[in-house]
Amino acid sequence: MRLSDRVKVSPKVEFDSNPAKIGKFRSKKQSFDSDLADFSLLLSLCVKNGLGVEKSFAWLTQRMTGTLAQQLSEIVTRVELGESFLDALAETSERNSNAALSEFSSKVSLAITRGTPLSDALIAQAGTINHQLAQRDLQKANSNETKMLLPMVFLILPMSVLMASFPSLSNLGLGI
Repeated sequence: MRLSDRVKVSPKVEFDSNPAKIGKFRSKKQSFDSDLADFSLLLSLCVKNGLGVEKSFAWLTQRMTGTLAQQLSEIVTRVELGESFLDALAETSERNSNAALSEFSSKVSLAITRGTPLSDALIAQAGTINHQLAQRDLQKANSNETKMLLPMVFLILPMSVLMASFPSLSNLGLGI
């Protein structure tokens, strides 16, 4: 049995076999960004271990699912047909209106053209995307906390005050 048959590497971690359930919990943009962060980490690992950028793209996109995988596999097929890797990457990022993907493509192209270590740039890119996702989640949690505070103040707190004060008011004989 080949290693690629036994080990399937995918940036999307699926806890359930039904991907529709996962889509309920994450928005498409957040899913795309988190997949891109995972992809950049996996790409950096492949590049650090000596595999070329184009071969790493091809190897990882074969094992991915989702919208990011479709766009990246389009890059791979365009490179296989003879287009330059950097041109295909730049055109795909221009067509997509995602800021994380355009930042990813610019970092990859700068690292390749300047000859700087690509794996370091990819790890920094993944950290940036994960930080942005954490900030979005924190803002969402803060707004939910405020929404949960309203029933507490207007329903639960007045009822508990009435329950606590009812025995003392009945002892006073006010007839409540």
